[in-house]
Amino acid sequence: MAHLPTDPRAILSHLLSAITAPESRHFDRYGEFSRRNEGDLEQLLYSFLRPELIRLFQTRRVNPRTLQALQPNTEYPKTGVYYHSIFGRDRHHRAYIGQSTDMPTRIKKQHMYFRWRRDHPSLHCHALEDSSYDTYIIIAVIPNPQAYTASDLSLLLNLLEMWCCLLFQTLPKGLLREYLPGETAVAARDFEHLNVALPLDQGDTGVYHDVEELANSHDRLVRSYYQRCRSSVPPAQHDVPDTIASLPNWNRGVLAGGLVLAIAMSLLLQRRTLRPSRYETPFGRGLGSLGNYLFQRFWPLRP
Repeated sequence: MAHLPTDPRAILSHLLSAITAPESRHFDRYGEFSRRNEGDLEQLLYSFLRPELIRLFQTRRVNPRTLQALQPNTEYPKTGVYYHSIFGRDRHHRAYIGQSTDMPTRIKKQHMYFRWRRDHPSLHCHALEDSSYDTYIIIAVIPNPQAYTASDLSLLLNLLEMWCCLLFQTLPKGLLREYLPGETAVAARDFEHLNVALPLDQGDTGVYHDVEELANSHDRLVRSYYQRCRSSVPPAQHDVPDTIASLPNWNRGVLAGGLVLAIAMSLLLQRRTLRPSRYETPFGRGLGSLGNYLFQRFWPLRP
């Protein structure tokens, strides 16, 4: 990781200039937000990055061992950005950067919980399933999240995560070349990146994230995840149809058969327990009374 950028401030300044330009596709989301915080946004974001981490970048000492020293000894801070260092069983080092408004929950009750990983498949979770060791390092903290509206806090976290992904170069090389300053070279990485989607697009439901480039990765684990995505069957729909007519034909048959069976069981159970005097009307006492009425009418009990 020795070839990572050495000037985090320059990376941040270039990023903000690029996404707030009127011709940028991000202008609609971030242009107005930047204008409302003009002059303060860059300094604000810079203040969220941990000072120890800035010194590591400036002295070219960013590596797994120095990052390990930044691991918190107590509870994780509430809101911010984290770096997840994952060492696979194949001895490859992989890195992921994420954000959360509740990092203790995100890390301890989601990423560390196998059922959550099972229900939220991603390249990050796929790598974690095949790991031998991993560690979380908090790299940026928003100390007073309650001071911002929910939408502004979301945009702040997106910008923070994007900036950190550029610093650690955990995005695909095509995205790094697009968002890094021209004079900043894309490093020859000695780890595999696990960030696939652009953090700036988080919360934008109209953006499609392409995973096709994963097919050509030199990392076996990444290629296996791509094959898993290609071969996966879309999850079953669990919504209850509004009408029986909206069900497929075979479902309607099963439903009708089940209804007939339920009525038959009800009739068999109730036939000898209800008295004829209760057969006032075929519709006034529910399905059971209706069934007994029909039995009494067409198949009367013998003394």
